[in-house]
Amino acid sequence: WQLDGSIKVNIGFLADLDVEEKTIEGFRKALSRYAQELSSSTTFNIVGRAKHFFGTTLAKEISAKALSTYLSTLDDDNEWYLGMLRGFFDSWYEWGFPGISKEVFRYLDDLTIRGNKKGIAVLMRCPYSGPYTQLEQQSLLFGLANAYEERRLNQDEYSFLLAICMTGRRPVQIRYLKSGDLGFTESNGGHDYYLDIPRAKQRGGASFRAEIKRIPICKDLYDALQDQRKIVIDWVEQHVGKIGKDIEAQLPLFPEYERFLGRTSRDLEHLLPTDYLHITKDTANAVRMKLNAQVVAYCERTGDRLIIGFTRLRRTFANNLGAEGFGPMVI
Repeated sequence: WQLDGSIKVNIGFLADLDVEEKTIEGFRKALSRYAQELSSSTTFNIVGRAKHFFGTTLAKEISAKALSTYLSTLDDDNEWYLGMLRGFFDSWYEWGFPGISKEVFRYLDDLTIRGNKKGIAVLMRCPYSGPYTQLEQQSLLFGLANAYEERRLNQDEYSFLLAICMTGRRPVQIRYLKSGDLGFTESNGGHDYYLDIPRAKQRGGASFRAEIKRIPICKDLYDALQDQRKIVIDWVEQHVGKIGKDIEAQLPLFPEYERFLGRTSRDLEHLLPTDYLHITKDTANAVRMKLNAQVVAYCERTGDRLIIGFTRLRRTFANNLGAEGFGPMVI
């Protein structure tokens, strides 16, 4: 199933493992409803956990015995695998689809399952997965600027990393930005720059760009994203044709360029309200790999070359806020 512009799921593994037809039918129906009501990434993760469950236990159906066997294979750090499945199985049972018995529902309801551990890398100041130090962050930004000036990175790649560094947002939020999200207001004879960022990871929320939050940004980031916006508009007009201001505002700030080819402006009107024309998760990962190849920076704690991790940049941004005295609600 193609869930969005980036994510597909395949449940053919159930038939490959000879899972009984009733269970496959119930799984398909429950997953379909999950995909409609929750995010594509949550649905993708459920498929991954289910594949691990059936592959580990070789169970042909979902039973209390199979779940007990599966739990016995998980260590303390991985019990959350079953915790994620429990929420899905509970919904499956409540929706009345075949494959989940009352016995299974009661067994899961009585379980106490440890959640996945959070915050360890930050607390331990891990030099490989925790936040970057101030010197390391500066080194990354200098390395990024050098790679851009030497044309080893294009505008898309430079702007994408800069946006994550300077906003602390998740890559998916940056991927979902549109041209009209960037702007400024007049203030005391100058300008206040802002970026309207779509929210992500909202439980129960599957709608694309359903919630937007405006955040202030610095002029350096505004200028980089403004250059990016101009490049995108010029490219679209060159390959699609002249477009109006309303379509300009809806263009992805980071597009999946190949998906524009062969389209007309009328096609764009139907596609722009979706995420189909935005840079995909796979493309964003490819950008990260290129950034790691081209941006030269070093860790002050180990002497090794720094690896750019989007999660580490987010942790660094939050850590810097904490150091400046902001509380948990702001962070």
